[in-house]
Parts: sequence; structure tokens; C-alpha cells
Amino acid sequence: AWPGKIYIGLCANNLAAVRAKITGKVVIFYDNDNWKPDYGNPGQQAALACRQTRDILVGPQFSSEQQQTKPTDFNDLHNLAGIAELMHQIRRHWTVKSSY
Repeated sequence: AWPGKIYIGLCANNLAAVRAKITGKVVIFYDNDNWKPDYGNPGQQAALACRQTRDILVGPQFSSEQQQTKPTDFNDLHNLAGIAELMHQIRRHWTVKSSY
């Protein structure tokens, strides 16, 4: 189980509103929309825009082979690399739990 409360902003457009309602340090898991050149990278840009001082930003990391499919989010990571890799990338950030 995640070591704290979970809040969900389902799109980049409401991430700032969700973050504004949360006090304290948070981990923001954002979409890595680098395959949308007409829009920039809205998931990452929204996370950067709403980040507060102690927040941690996390986007999914894909291998060069996986990037050929133009993945963007943690669901894509799960589909391409499996649950073990998804959990590996998420668990790296559980150590912040002592500050919740």
C-alpha cells in the first residue's frame, strides 16, 4: 500500500487545482507526453507548474525499444514492461513516506 493519501488529477488541466488542495510534500506521478509536439509535453508541464518546494515529480521511464511505440503514461509502462517494472519505478519513491 502507498504510505499516504492518494489524490488523482485525471488530466493535466486539473492537476494544479488538485495540488492546491493538498498540504505538505507530495509525489506527483505525471504523464510523459513527449510524443505530442503540437502541444509540448502537457503532463510534465502541468506537474512542473504546480510543483511546490518539497514535491517530487515522477514520469514513467521507458527503454529505447519501448519508446518506439510512443508510450506516455504509467499504464503504457505496465503494458510494455509488466507489473514488476511498474512497481519498481513507483517503489523508488516510497521512501518519502516519513514526511507525510
